[in-house]
Amino acid sequence: MGTRGLLRPPILRGGLPIHADRDQDAIRWRERNRYDVSYVTSLDLHSGRLDPSRHRAWPTVTRRDLDRPEQAWLGVRYNGIGLSPRPLVVRSAEPHHLGVRSRGSTEDRPGCGAGVTRMPPPTGDDRIDDMKIMDVTRRRAVAAALAGALVATVVPGVALAAPSGAHRPDCAVGTLDPTPMRQAIAGLPTGDATSAQVRIITPDGCWTGTSGVRALRGAAPVPPHARFRVGSVTKVFTAAVTLQLVAEGRLDLDGTVQRYLPGLLPADYPPVTVRQLLNHTNGIPSPTLPGGIEWQLAHRYDRWTPEQIVRLGLRNPREFEPGTDQHYTNMGYIVAGMLIEKVTGHPYAEEVRRRIARPLGLRDTYAPGDDPRIRGPHAHGYQAVVRDGRTELVDATVWSQTFTPAAGNLISSLSDLDTFMTALFAGRVVPEPWLTEMFTLPVLADDRTGEYSAGLTAMPVGGQTLWLKTGSRYGYLAGVAATRDGRFRVEYSITATDAKSGELSRTAQAVIGAALGMLPPAAPRPTVSPGS
Repeated sequence: MGTRGLLRPPILRGGLPIHADRDQDAIRWRERNRYDVSYVTSLDLHSGRLDPSRHRAWPTVTRRDLDRPEQAWLGVRYNGIGLSPRPLVVRSAEPHHLGVRSRGSTEDRPGCGAGVTRMPPPTGDDRIDDMKIMDVTRRRAVAAALAGALVATVVPGVALAAPSGAHRPDCAVGTLDPTPMRQAIAGLPTGDATSAQVRIITPDGCWTGTSGVRALRGAAPVPPHARFRVGSVTKVFTAAVTLQLVAEGRLDLDGTVQRYLPGLLPADYPPVTVRQLLNHTNGIPSPTLPGGIEWQLAHRYDRWTPEQIVRLGLRNPREFEPGTDQHYTNMGYIVAGMLIEKVTGHPYAEEVRRRIARPLGLRDTYAPGDDPRIRGPHAHGYQAVVRDGRTELVDATVWSQTFTPAAGNLISSLSDLDTFMTALFAGRVVPEPWLTEMFTLPVLADDRTGEYSAGLTAMPVGGQTLWLKTGSRYGYLAGVAATRDGRFRVEYSITATDAKSGELSRTAQAVIGAALGMLPPAAPRPTVSPGS
């Protein structure tokens, strides 16, 4: 495939290459940060490989504070949602600061609250060299060729799109037939998701599989034991730590936020108990932020404190009188994280590590704090963004999680989540009778029963109850589910291209559907003979 036209020189504005099909008026310059534009290259659709001989080096340029820095990133543009039948032009840039203020600086923005710190991404060896966007040019090619270029060969001898069936030594397949789950995650990457990892355990056996690619810039498969953002699955860990403190007598489930964190809530605010924080019956309002993915992208490195988030939320009216209703939000868990830090005198991350990760041997589970990266092996997450009538995938892997402390910020892996859920349900993390709180649904006004317990969600299925928790961060969907006796467990991570959408990813729906189809019948209850 020739490169004439495909590698057309970009228009230079202020020294930075910008392709002519971009909206030139959308880019403005300020005297701030520096950008190094390294090269332009192409993807050979026939071989499915990036050809290093087909690149043109551009001199290093210096410009500051790109108003929309994501225009310099590397990613992939799609024609609508599906794979585009057109060749790619890859533009690589090395952003040094991505248009944010230096560490420690603050600024006030309407609707965002004062004093929110904007964090620069890491530098040096930790620089963000993958958060970029691929532009798709108008060329004739077949979609199948492009799909082949993006799909990893996960298992030798298996078709390109087939998921891996590699098993850990402690995950024996037994007589379990994983075909439904294999089919659920086969064929990635697609416009819906770029990769998936699933682990399922039933009385018949265990299966762990992956599908898709580590990153769209190559064909490498998802790394073994890859880490990922678990989103709101974090709440299960936070609930467990909080209940441990209750068991130790350092917190009381009926104790109030006003008692433990005086001054956090307004003086006239009704009492909010620790139990109400954990089961979403607290009524504390959430913050209102400017809408739209572009605002999120522009503020992906902002550094928030829990106090700032609570103060911003309290600008809104109280949702309901505490204990009378139930509304799932992050707010109760953000406050619970503050409680943990207050009564222990240690950061939330340290308490999770000391109380859960270290005793259970969880090597991949940690709270990242201010670090926007995912340390260790991981698959990249992407977010679909519509610009100029076309859909682009922006790499969302590196993203500050400080807006969801103790509610959605943890990073983990499939094996760690399974180890944690097994120990939790067996009573080895939270002792009885306090563990019962995680399997007790609150009674609300008018004798209604809620659907959320402390950290978990109840899902009745076929005469039994699945206790589950799902989570989403930009680029990542995650979920855990188990029966109360632990005989059936499933954990998954999907790098969905619109993870925060109101409509669940099709890949996630397929995984959940396959898991429900593999759910064994409820174990028979033991019978007690009369007089025994």
